[in-house]
Amino acid sequence: MKIPLKEHLYAENDLVKACREGQSGARSMLYRRYAERILLQCLRYSGNREDAQELLTDVFVAAFERLHQFEYRGEGSVAAWLSRVAVNHCLMHLRKKRLQFELLDEEQEQHTGEDAEVLGQLGAKELMALIHALPQGYRTVFNLFVFEEMSHREIAALLDISENTSKTQLHRARHFLQKQLMQEKKKVQ
Repeated sequence: MKIPLKEHLYAENDLVKACREGQSGARSMLYRRYAERILLQCLRYSGNREDAQELLTDVFVAAFERLHQFEYRGEGSVAAWLSRVAVNHCLMHLRKKRLQFELLDEEQEQHTGEDAEVLGQLGAKELMALIHALPQGYRTVFNLFVFEEMSHREIAALLDISENTSKTQLHRARHFLQKQLMQEKKKVQ
């Protein structure tokens, strides 16, 4: 059964089926539907647009090569699967670049409620800029913990670090962001 691909509002599973069958334009449509979301995810990990665009290409090449392995599990499963492929490619990219974790001994500091107020005043671009400014190790753990909702145990296993290193990187990322937010608050006032 050939699925008409003229409309952009069709079910995910139909689009995947059309890609698997090699229908003209199906892969392009899949790419257009999810590319922006995956690019933003790659950008969160890489910290720069050039690397993120390269990673985006790698993610879709890998996804198209492995499309036969994808198992549809309901609406949203294509996005979730592409997201997982993207995270894996981003982490491989960071490993090649020798992902560094800062292991300095620093006193633990408490977060104030003020950072949430300032955070609410920032737009998406400003927030992304703050995340991009994080050192690579901080940014990686922060992304995995906050956006991918992984536990410290999962992060430690994935990055081949200790759970304490994961916790430290997250704490320092939050502290770094808190300092940046306080600077933004001073600019707003």
